[in-house]
Amino acid sequence: MAYKDSSKLLPPPSANDIISVANALNTLKDVKTTWIIGKISLTPGQQKFWFEACENCQKAINVDVGWVMRCPSCKEESRVVARTRVGIAVDDGTGSINTVIFGLDAEKLIPFTTLQFWEAHTR
Repeated sequence: MAYKDSSKLLPPPSANDIISVANALNTLKDVKTTWIIGKISLTPGQQKFWFEACENCQKAINVDVGWVMRCPSCKEESRVVARTRVGIAVDDGTGSINTVIFGLDAEKLIPFTTLQFWEAHTR
């Protein structure tokens, strides 16, 4: 359920929790989440800005949007929904890192909803 609300997964940082990209690259072998500040840009070559996911657990699933199925991850019956996914590069002058932003966090960066991306892609 942590994937549904990123503020629970990674709450906002204090100033001393923010590290450089270079330090993040050195620590990501052991630490899986960190806060960095930098200039962002879209990652070139991204094919689509959404993916199919279980409505309950938000895990990616390779089934058409709208289908109802038993999720292999959470084992619950669920509808398949589209979730926003935006690949970005973050550069702070010490280095650059590619990352992916999902769901509502991604929609804060771009002026389109998941449904709008999905409809544009499927037309």
